[in-house]
Amino acid sequence: MTQWLGMCLDASAFNPIIGVSINSISGSVRASAEKTTEVAGSSGQEAIRGEPTTGPIKPIFGRGKRVSSGRGHWELFREIKFEGCAHSCYLAIAARDDEIAVADMYGNRVVIFSIDGKQKSTIQLQKCPRGIAVEPIHNRFVVIETYDPKVKVFNSDNSLAYEFPTVPADEVGKPHSPRTRGVAVKKDGTILVTYDQGWVYTEHKPSNGELLRTVPVKLCPAQLAVDNKDRVIISNYGARPFVAVTDGSSYTLFTIEPTILGKPAKYCLDVYADSSG
Repeated sequence: MTQWLGMCLDASAFNPIIGVSINSISGSVRASAEKTTEVAGSSGQEAIRGEPTTGPIKPIFGRGKRVSSGRGHWELFREIKFEGCAHSCYLAIAARDDEIAVADMYGNRVVIFSIDGKQKSTIQLQKCPRGIAVEPIHNRFVVIETYDPKVKVFNSDNSLAYEFPTVPADEVGKPHSPRTRGVAVKKDGTILVTYDQGWVYTEHKPSNGELLRTVPVKLCPAQLAVDNKDRVIISNYGARPFVAVTDGSSYTLFTIEPTILGKPAKYCLDVYADSSG
């Protein structure tokens, strides 16, 4: 049974902690990730955006915590706490083989760790990365940035394989032009992208990013994920936080309303799909 994890926050937060549960299978690693946050001491506090953080990330490790899911429990494999980066914002995480990649939005970079928490490398960017996914056919990272309408695809050595536009050239730079918000990849490598405008997501060829189709949905999509059956799971950006599980087209199979400690979540930012089958 495939399980889904959503990133749900109920207050302003600082110092994100990345929690990762990992299954080793025949030398490869299949990973699902759940990101939690430390809640600010006062509900009146707001996160402060500072200068970009470019120094090294110092991980702090923890083990043995258990996270409840709808059908059982997740055993926490390891935590990576980004100490000394209070003004950064970590919006997305992805895993491939023996690597974990984290999008450091205000640091303008993607930070890549080994599964034991050691920092291996970084991909330096320019316009606030906010989404990352793994393209399985070529083992590439697909990255979107808040202020760049192009989607960037990186090889396993962190070199840029190619990039492709998601907004028509005559719309780029206009005050109300769409901005990318979420990214996911199907088993065949098809790249899915959501936007801050319109109740749609787009699908693109994995070879060059060419637009395949635009899919209408019945919610304002924030982030999305794809499970092992190519069902598309989408979090709602609207006032009512919920996750819609769709058939990979426009039809909603069912919805999930996330809770935290038995109470409805106020926000549902990210969503992940575990591909254990």
